Amino acid sequence: MSSNAAAPGRLASEVQTSRLNHPLPLPSVLKSPFKIADGPPSSAAGNPDEIAKLFPKLFGQPSAMLVPTGSVPSEMTGTLKVGVVLSGGQAPGGHNVISGIFDYLQNRAKGSTVYGFKGGPAGIMKCKYVELTPEFIYPYRNQGGFDMICSGRDKIETPEQFKQAEDTAKKLDLDGLVVIGGDDSNTNACLLAENFTQKNIKTRVIGCPKTIDGDLKSKEIYSEMIGNVMTDARSTGKYYHFVRLMGRAASHITLECALQTHPNITIIGEEVGNLCAPVEEWTVGGTALTALMDVERRHGKFKPVIKKAMVELEGAPFRKFASMRDEWALKNRYISPGPIQFIGPGSDDLSRTLLLELGVQAA
Repeated sequence: MSSNAAAPGRLASEVQTSRLNHPLPLPSVLKSPFKIADGPPSSAAGNPDEIAKLFPKLFGQPSAMLVPTGSVPSEMTGTLKVGVVLSGGQAPGGHNVISGIFDYLQNRAKGSTVYGFKGGPAGIMKCKYVELTPEFIYPYRNQGGFDMICSGRDKIETPEQFKQAEDTAKKLDLDGLVVIGGDDSNTNACLLAENFTQKNIKTRVIGCPKTIDGDLKSKEIYSEMIGNVMTDARSTGKYYHFVRLMGRAASHITLECALQTHPNITIIGEEVGNLCAPVEEWTVGGTALTALMDVERRHGKFKPVIKKAMVELEGAPFRKFASMRDEWALKNRYISPGPIQFIGPGSDDLSRTLLLELGVQAA
């Protein structure tokens, strides 16, 4: 257990220090007493008959929604043991997901234990973890990166690997396991949940979506860099600049950066509408992971995967972009958003794509 001892310590700049206690917006339902209401049975994003065969224990589970209630919530009876794991590439918010889980359990189920598995899914298989404490978590609150417990791209997919995960869940007597990851990671979480349920293991697996390809973006940094390139282009007038952004098949980041900076030409691969309301108006709940699943051919074999969210070509953000791109192609309409603002003007601005989804005009 010596390798699992907490060893906090993180140097911080003045800006990072100021962010440690920065208040975060919350959905209104979390600010008052609430209860969990079951929704209708879930299906699948595609090929429901095939998904039902692959996930007989999970398929058809109802969605869950948090709804306000007038009664004061009581503390949970007993304590819980919950594991958390970061999976895949870095994205904004990973540390705060862990902090939120820890805070909620300390408030509602005092004495509960949260284990952070080190280095992604490999930490689950090898039972490498750290027991999280307030002192250990504090330096990472509201901070970027995944270095609290680090991430990894390992997958739990062979019988031997599933057995290792089972052994870890039993050894730590886990009531729950939260997988913070993207589409592939949550596909793996769904497979793990089905395996645990078939083996009558009490551990409940919860998938928390994490991505910068769709709804969580680093578009402020990209837009700042594109704005700098545009300033150079405007000054010299003799170069062509090509900027390639990430996002795999989804073009959310590209579309947002285009709306912020007005490049001459933007190539949109394909498109989607994501979070369509301010944080305070978000509904809070969950759905069976099988509801997100489809079957795709990968490496010559059909496999269950979470269906990717693409940019909607009929959505308001893309239609706004399409209405302006011909003018941008021929004229200097460059905008430089400037550096990221943590306080003051622009620090809490919503993204252009989100504003357009809300029906607000955003140039």
